[in-house]
Order: sequence, then C-alpha cells, then structure tokens
Amino acid sequence: MNTVGTDQARLVRRIRDRLTRTQAALARQLGGSRVTVARWETGVYAIPPTARLLQRIRKERREPRARAT
Repeated sequence: MNTVGTDQARLVRRIRDRLTRTQAALARQLGGSRVTVARWETGVYAIPPTARLLQRIRKERREPRARAT
C-alpha cells in the first residue's frame, strides 16, 4: 500500500483531537465520510483542499465570534 506524508496525517489527527471531534463528527462537519477521515489520518489518502477547511475550522474555534447587533 502506498501512503502519503505522515506529517499531513498527524496534522489531521491533531486538529481533530483539539476540536474534540470523533472521526464521524468531523466527517459530518466537512460533508465527508468517517472512512475518508480515517484514511487521511493513516496517510492512505492525500489530503485535498479540504485541509484548508480543517485549518479554518480550527481558527474559528480559537477566535471569539462577533455578536450580531
């Protein structure tokens, strides 16, 4: 089996852990499947532009939301 970079795989897992999401919950949030998230985390699948979504979600979790007035 051919795998992609382990740094990317570890990054997905770290982000998911910090968000306290299961693979299934993260998959639902991104509109994908749990199997896809698992494959990203094991390096079976390369991470597509969806990785940018992961970064955005992580950033949004850090920043307080602006309240509507």
